[in-house]
Amino acid sequence: MGGGSGSYTGSSGKSDKDREDAFDSAEGEVRDSRIRNVFISFHTEDEKAVALLRHQAKDNQYGLRFNDFSVKEPFDNAWKTQVRKRIEKSSAVIVVIGEDTWTRTAVIWEAKQAYDMGKKVIGVRISKNREDYVPQLLRQNKSPVVEWKLARISKELE
Repeated sequence: MGGGSGSYTGSSGKSDKDREDAFDSAEGEVRDSRIRNVFISFHTEDEKAVALLRHQAKDNQYGLRFNDFSVKEPFDNAWKTQVRKRIEKSSAVIVVIGEDTWTRTAVIWEAKQAYDMGKKVIGVRISKNREDYVPQLLRQNKSPVVEWKLARISKELE
């Protein structure tokens, strides 16, 4: 799920209303700039890698900035409603590909929602030293799968 396929154990100290207000504010910023709305789908075991991606994307050197609309809640109906809403408002979905991504029901569900909405979906490999299995849905849809190089990710998101 946009937070992996388990429950999120951290806490930002923000209420659901605060998070939704921040989401709506970020959506407004995007209309007025080149910031890309990107939903990041990943397995919770890969959360550290995703945190690094978010941090690196803030560096103007790479020409890549995006608002992360991931949802870090349990995989249930309320979660699905939030995910659909956020994918709908995103221009693309990045599926972070780690060792077990291809087995994660929530990640596959998120990618399917994105395809159903006509969104661009790209895979980003966490490790250049492993050939982790690409989820079948991404292969069937011939989605690009790229190495973890911010210039390449940015190009694919254009």
